Amino acid sequence: MLKNQKAISRERVIGISFVDILIQAVFILFLALTVGYTDPMNLFKIKEYEQAGRDLCNKVNKDSVTECREVIDPIIDKELGKGMLALCIKPESNDRSVVTARFIVTSPTEAKFLGFNPQYLSYLEKKGDFTRLEKAKLISPGVYKIGSIDQSFSFLMEPKCIHTIFRDWEGTWDRRELDQIFATLAKLGGKSKL
Repeated sequence: MLKNQKAISRERVIGISFVDILIQAVFILFLALTVGYTDPMNLFKIKEYEQAGRDLCNKVNKDSVTECREVIDPIIDKELGKGMLALCIKPESNDRSVVTARFIVTSPTEAKFLGFNPQYLSYLEKKGDFTRLEKAKLISPGVYKIGSIDQSFSFLMEPKCIHTIFRDWEGTWDRRELDQIFATLAKLGGKSKL
């Protein structure tokens, strides 16, 4: 009888050990599935973006994580040149554009022209646009009426790029009262229709 009870006990221990191992294996598999699971759609998107990046960038080591700016930067510059906000004068820094002309609004019908930036004049020289350079040199600082601003400064507008026009106001005028003259000055920096 003793031998029989030991055999039953041994079978029970072996049975419990197998069940314990099976439970632990299921738990580990469940844990691996939940932690390591990635949605198949996300995997597809990652592969798609990776392929697009490799097509765009002709790097020597395609598996490296460094950016391929030597390939992408010229593409960006080319696209910016086509854009609506391409600046005529290349900015000296990333956070500030070069101001072409400066105006102070003194009333709803008048603005004081302070002058052109020397960089604008050198831009015209480099471009070989001597007609506009002469017009710019002939315009002297002073007060201009709203009707004469368009006539006097319309040569600033270019068909492929824009200029930055500095506009501020002085006096006790409310900003809303000066909307019309500010719009006239802002139009000078925009693109021409030609």
